[in-house]
Amino acid sequence: MAASLRPGPRRKTMSRCSPEIDRCVHVFEIDRYSLHKGSGAGRYIRSASFAVGGHDWCVCVREILAPRRRPGRNQRPRFHLPQALEQKRHRAVDDRLVIECDVTVIMKTPVPESGTMFDIEVPPSDLSDNLGKLLETQKGTDVTFKVKHEFFHAHKIVLAMRSRVFEAQIYGPLLGDNDKPCVTIEDMEPSIFKTLLHFIYTDSLPATVMDDLDGDEKEERVKHLLVAADRYAMERMKLMCESMLCKRLSAESVHHCSSS
Repeated sequence: MAASLRPGPRRKTMSRCSPEIDRCVHVFEIDRYSLHKGSGAGRYIRSASFAVGGHDWCVCVREILAPRRRPGRNQRPRFHLPQALEQKRHRAVDDRLVIECDVTVIMKTPVPESGTMFDIEVPPSDLSDNLGKLLETQKGTDVTFKVKHEFFHAHKIVLAMRSRVFEAQIYGPLLGDNDKPCVTIEDMEPSIFKTLLHFIYTDSLPATVMDDLDGDEKEERVKHLLVAADRYAMERMKLMCESMLCKRLSAESVHHCSSS
């Protein structure tokens, strides 16, 4: 039999652009803001210079003439500010206007040569498969369950890890110090208990557990599995069974509505 081939490392190349920037925030305060209004078109208020990215910058706030309303008559000049500052909530408070100017200059945009990375593909976990094989081969089993006339062998530590009910039952005072106890399960069909054990070991329901059943038999089987899951506090299994029953109920409702 040919040995299985493991996937080799996958080669990946990458490069990154990390621009060099110079950034500065300049705060320009204008006191007695109202005195500057109406000082004349084209005039402006200039802040002190500040250096960013090897250049000198300043903030200039100027006046412009508003559009004419009548031929030959100009409106009074008004202060020209960015649109956001013209909104009411941005107007000067206590006759004082503060403008914060955030300047970012891109100095360089170096792109280094591409480098090579090796990405090793990690296969999915096979823990559930291994535990399923452990249940199937019955290696190292240390507890036996009698369900009617059938016997099932399992591992105490796995059952106790997955179900607090099994933990109390197996390691509780009722079984004493028996190394390989035999526990009798009442009020449960062997096929249901077998499916319960499969879920405990693999965290999944067998794919073929209900393939040979019709609709009503499948529903009845799921109901028994739901009871078993509730009995042994298997919350995920309970939700899966409830989901299957809800889907069947929804399908029947749709069929009933379409037939009526």
